[in-house]
Amino acid sequence: MEWRSFGRGSRAERMLRAARPQPSEDFVRSLAAKAAPRRTARTPRLALAGVATLTMLVGLAAVGGVSRAATEVAHIASVATGHTNFFGKKLTMAVNRTNAANGQYGGQQTSSDAKTTTASPNSGGSVTATTPGGGTVTISWPAGTFPTNVLVVLDPTPPAITSTALVGESNKVVNIIFTDSSGHPLTTLPSTVAVTITSSGKGQQYVPVFSIDGGVTFSAIPLIGEATETVRDGGTPTLPDGWTIGYYVDANGNNVVLTSKPALLGVVYSANVNKSETGRTTPQAGSGKFGDPTRNHVGAPNLAQVGTVAMKGTKVPFSFHVDEQASIYISIYDSNGNPVWIARKGTTIRGHEYSGTPVHTLHLVILRPGQINTMLNAPAGTFKAGHTYRIRITAVDFDGHKVTQYTTFTA
Repeated sequence: MEWRSFGRGSRAERMLRAARPQPSEDFVRSLAAKAAPRRTARTPRLALAGVATLTMLVGLAAVGGVSRAATEVAHIASVATGHTNFFGKKLTMAVNRTNAANGQYGGQQTSSDAKTTTASPNSGGSVTATTPGGGTVTISWPAGTFPTNVLVVLDPTPPAITSTALVGESNKVVNIIFTDSSGHPLTTLPSTVAVTITSSGKGQQYVPVFSIDGGVTFSAIPLIGEATETVRDGGTPTLPDGWTIGYYVDANGNNVVLTSKPALLGVVYSANVNKSETGRTTPQAGSGKFGDPTRNHVGAPNLAQVGTVAMKGTKVPFSFHVDEQASIYISIYDSNGNPVWIARKGTTIRGHEYSGTPVHTLHLVILRPGQINTMLNAPAGTFKAGHTYRIRITAVDFDGHKVTQYTTFTA
């Protein structure tokens, strides 16, 4: 069966709905009984109520649909837990909001908060919506973006993710939809549109993201670098050749996403990121493994020397700071550009001593960003008094961004 034959209102969908039974009262009462919390000394009552409510919702929706589940879940939660719990209310509200979506564009449901406008070929335009918790999001486009009239929909509370448990506060996710005069969705745009999302004021731990699977997977949006030609010339950033999406931060601290592909867009806490800006699958957030989205950011790592270098015999104390996880490479060169040996025995990184034979390049992986204090040791006789040497340090992050810094010292 082709996917388009199974859309909302299709014959296949009507047959499925007709075949799905309504839950009997006995079934509803049995769910209430099964949802009675089994408390332990370590389990808060409200936490159990939340788990029970989710279980009940799945059971009810399987037979009676989302609408019936929403009307029953609060009552059952109250019966099972002895009070109307916070989790039950929140989940019921989320399900009801999804069920009460007031429109459908290109096969996608929208909430009652959605804003629409028509974009014409001969003029530019914009549409703005208020996001939950304050702030706004605006789509804008210049004249000539669309060859024919196009309906533009901006939904700041998309039903597809209304009940999704996003980690963190101040997450903002919006849906942008474009449909032609026949109601068919545009999967790609003939030109780029700009989506401006007001700043959450949360810093680099909040990441611009997009999703093309309804919020199951959030991918980090790559940062449009300052080296692009338009930025060098003092103009507004544009997408580099070959890019379909990218973002920059404007003078007001807002994230401006440039895209030629409709999708869910947002600025979310980094723990919600599933794929990095280059499309690599990230490890579990908070795991501390290389690529952990909570310990990385979009773009190249920031790398800087901390303090000065003052030799202590054969040892060179050297400290640096890196603001995300990175694979680090450290080398020392003499005044002629020749590498000198680094003795791993006697060399320490964050207080931990290396072992093994001397190397020209010391490699270490930084899983915990921050200040890195090192003590580089060299074999006896390596450094000549009065001679100048240079430390080269290179940081390569999870997405392959590379930064190199140099530090000069005199023996």
